[in-house]
Amino acid sequence: MVHLNYESFEPAVVRIHAGQSVEWVWGIPPVPDNVDIPGVASSPAMQSGVWYHTFRVPGTYHYRSDFHQRMRATVVVAP
Repeated sequence: MVHLNYESFEPAVVRIHAGQSVEWVWGIPPVPDNVDIPGVASSPAMQSGVWYHTFRVPGTYHYRSDFHQRMRATVVVAP
């Protein structure tokens, strides 16, 4: 689970196995934000709630917020 808090993704690095999902949870305060995994998937802009994506292919996926340029993080997917 990754929390979107203020202007950061916490934790900044998540390690999972292929076929598993990462869940992003919008935090407090409710600020409009999104999760953009370039070339893979993008969440809608949300102020609260939960969004998840299942990673089927091993690799390192860097993602970001389109709203806060400094918000960047990584999902590492092992076989």
